Amino acid sequence: MSEHLITSDPGGRPVIAGTQVTVEEVLKELAASQAVDVILTAHPELDRDAVQAALAYAAGAVQDKASAPPVRPSAEEEHIPTD
Repeated sequence: MSEHLITSDPGGRPVIAGTQVTVEEVLKELAASQAVDVILTAHPELDRDAVQAALAYAAGAVQDKASAPPVRPSAEEEHIPTD
């Protein structure tokens, strides 16, 4: 449902389709305890589905990162001398 609401800007950042509002911007506003209605007033080009799509995108990104295999340190990183 919400997949089509998220696209990428020319720099590759995820944005709400048809706008220049980034997913990151929406998430930061939500994290700052801004109510969805406040966000919608600040960004009249958005609707509730767009805000929900930003949350779903972020949840998917976190899930993808959490399910990725762990990154092993290089041999150099493993042998960093500690004084």
